[in-house]
Amino acid sequence: VSDGLRVAKRQRTRERIAGAAARLVMADGLSAATADRIAAEADVARATFFRHFESKEFAVAEGITAMFEKRAPEFKGE
Repeated sequence: VSDGLRVAKRQRTRERIAGAAARLVMADGLSAATADRIAAEADVARATFFRHFESKEFAVAEGITAMFEKRAPEFKGE
């Protein structure tokens, strides 16, 4: 497997974790969105979660930022 494919897979995993974190927090609140629940929602091991993020707060922040950036054109009228 080439380095490019490895990097792309790692990035997709990170995005999946961040997206799961944001969805769980929006649905159930920050305290209910544990690292274990986020990992399960993203279909990754707990260790994989912590390989990508220092804490659930970092995962949530990245996930919510990505959601906003994806929808930003809607808010700008683009």
